[in-house]
Amino acid sequence: MSLVRELGARHDLVLAMKEPATVGLRLFTPDTPSSPDGEENLAAVVFQYGRERVFSLGRAGAHGSWLDWDPRPL
Repeated sequence: MSLVRELGARHDLVLAMKEPATVGLRLFTPDTPSSPDGEENLAAVVFQYGRERVFSLGRAGAHGSWLDWDPRPL
């Protein structure tokens, strides 16, 4: 996480994740949406002009078997 933040401070960067919130998104914000077992959160951490923004993009099933698109900033 510190390496990603260091790179994002110097360059525009987007980190996209499809992980359980406790594994991926929680590394960047404590305000994570909960997901029932078997679901994963889609998220993006956007570094632009040295500014970090975190977005929840929705939820998805295993191997992308389904997608519930619901983008919003956290």
